[in-house]
Amino acid sequence: MVPPTKTNARLAHSEQDLNAVQDEYRAWLVRQPLAAKTRTTYQRRVGEYLTWLASQDPRPGVFVDPIVRDHSMRDFKTYLKMERKAA
Repeated sequence: MVPPTKTNARLAHSEQDLNAVQDEYRAWLVRQPLAAKTRTTYQRRVGEYLTWLASQDPRPGVFVDPIVRDHSMRDFKTYLKMERKAA
């Protein structure tokens, strides 16, 4: 889990905010004891989520409110299953 920072604590999710969140996640991930392939996979999947999130109506609190976060992740999983036919 990424610790709270100034960027991911914002309530809005503009493209600039999402890019900053991804940059912070990437910097955090590099410091974790993970294989390079795992890091690459995590970065790609977080990028897919943020790209999807940017295409949705704004979800205030998505990075700070557990309920909003959980609903957003549920909707993203539904998108993956229905739109992209992922398992």
